[in-house]
Amino acid sequence: MSKQLLYKSEQKLVDVMIACDLLHLISQSSAELIGIATSDHDLWPAIRQALSISSRVVHIQTKQSRTTPPHYRSMVPQAYVELTL
Repeated sequence: MSKQLLYKSEQKLVDVMIACDLLHLISQSSAELIGIATSDHDLWPAIRQALSISSRVVHIQTKQSRTTPPHYRSMVPQAYVELTL
């Protein structure tokens, strides 16, 4: 049942809503640490924006076989931490 909470075969606009929430959070508060749980690479523009304003980001991969591709990780500050469930 926990896998159904993190992954569903049909998702509509979830990536956009998560990215908007992330950007809103970093723009409206002084959040020093942001956590995001996703294995979808579409959220990388929002993650990079969070990192660019000095937020620390903990990115939790929800699929064991996924990691962030090297081209996304290039030039990412040490404030980025990737974990896998």
